[in-house]
Amino acid sequence: NTASAEELDKHPFLSRRQAEIIVRYREQHGAYSSTESLRPIRILDAKTIDKIAPYLEF
Repeated sequence: NTASAEELDKHPFLSRRQAEIIVRYREQHGAYSSTESLRPIRILDAKTIDKIAPYLEF
């Protein structure tokens, strides 16, 4: 919930566009509470969310 788009972009499973959308969504809707709160982001499919889940802290 504190990572910038630039920091997220360094993750091998995320593209620059995905990183920017994750941050924008967080700014508009508030902090993420679980991986389930990432599901409404259409650019992230379930497979990608599952791959990045071990790297996330809420």
